[in-house]
Amino acid sequence: MITITERAAHEVHEIAKKEELEGQGLRLRVVGGGC
Repeated sequence: MITITERAAHEVHEIAKKEELEGQGLRLRVVGGGC
């Protein structure tokens, strides 16, 4: 499970609306790295 801020959720929603992608899912990619 991931948690995003309200601001991030708002930005995702606005981009989806602008791109006419409302009702679609959001795909995330997690890449290992670091130490």
